[in-house]
Amino acid sequence: MVQIPTVLLVVTFITAWHAECMSTFCEDLWSDTVGWKSINDSLPSLNFNITHIVDYFVNCKAIDGIPNNDFKSLNKKAYPLFKAGHLHSLSYKKYDSVLFVKCKCKAEMKKAQEYMMRACIDDEGEILYANCGCPAGTGPLCSCKHFGALCYLIEESCRLKLT
Repeated sequence: MVQIPTVLLVVTFITAWHAECMSTFCEDLWSDTVGWKSINDSLPSLNFNITHIVDYFVNCKAIDGIPNNDFKSLNKKAYPLFKAGHLHSLSYKKYDSVLFVKCKCKAEMKKAQEYMMRACIDDEGEILYANCGCPAGTGPLCSCKHFGALCYLIEESCRLKLT
């Protein structure tokens, strides 16, 4: 009989519970059409920078408790997608200390295909929830290139707001 370490069971339970709560909570807010603002209205004050992005993609733990170490989505795939203008229809809503963001991203190969992304980021810049409609981006903490591109867009918006 294989024994699973207690720590792994606890991490798995907490992660699954957190995902379920965030997903249910977020669904209610995302389905509400009131209060959403365009990125053109300028993001509210948010401490989100490249350090938060790297920390999320590299140190974020998967359901098995092992860090993703996902450098490739960040370096070679996400940034060019962001710079090429694949992201559009970005809107956000602030609820307490959490910023809810939704955005569409054109697929890289099939330009007619779009993926819907959703994210929750707290005031300290921690990504609490991330989901993308692509095959690699299922939540609650996806790390696909489309979400990486969205992170670059949010980071740029926050950085330019400070200058």
